[in-house]
Amino acid sequence: INGKGEDAGVVYCEMQAKESNAFSQINRARKSAVFTSDCGYKWTTGGMMKNLRTSCSNERVRAYHRKFYRPENLDIIISGQIAVEEVFKAVFPIEERATVVEYGEFKKPWTRECEMFDSCLTENITFPSKDKDDGMISITRKGPNFTDLRMLNAHSILLKYLANTPNAPLVKNLIDIPDPLCSRVYSSPMNGATTFSILNFK
Repeated sequence: INGKGEDAGVVYCEMQAKESNAFSQINRARKSAVFTSDCGYKWTTGGMMKNLRTSCSNERVRAYHRKFYRPENLDIIISGQIAVEEVFKAVFPIEERATVVEYGEFKKPWTRECEMFDSCLTENITFPSKDKDDGMISITRKGPNFTDLRMLNAHSILLKYLANTPNAPLVKNLIDIPDPLCSRVYSSPMNGATTFSILNFK
């Protein structure tokens, strides 16, 4: 907030630019439609501008830290040419202090299965643009489980073949024609416990 009581600042402006662009709006709508339960995947991890004023507070940040910043929800990854014993020596006093704190019951996040859509959905999204002809179509298809590496590779190869090369069928049939239907076609994955294959037409 600036001296006039207006929303301002580098972080605020970055959030504003990201929230208003077409891809971000489509991605938020996609996640909200795909995940029908209260699932971590559907939320915007960086937060939303409106929440800076309506729900964000010092007390809420502290409550979040108390809930999740605890020994049983911590991993330490050590890599490179490091004397591991020296790291453990530095961490041990912190660990001792942390283990005597009463944290209360802990429910580990990301252990609940997410409920997902089970039918075809279509959504229209309006976004700000300098060009009235600017638009985007995004098609999302449920993919394989992240543990099925064979099918994950198959999906990746198929998407590259369809859209991600100059001679791709979608490029040839939608762009390289006398009256192009779009100016760009590209694929992008949405990864999680269940993956999603996405085709974007701009």
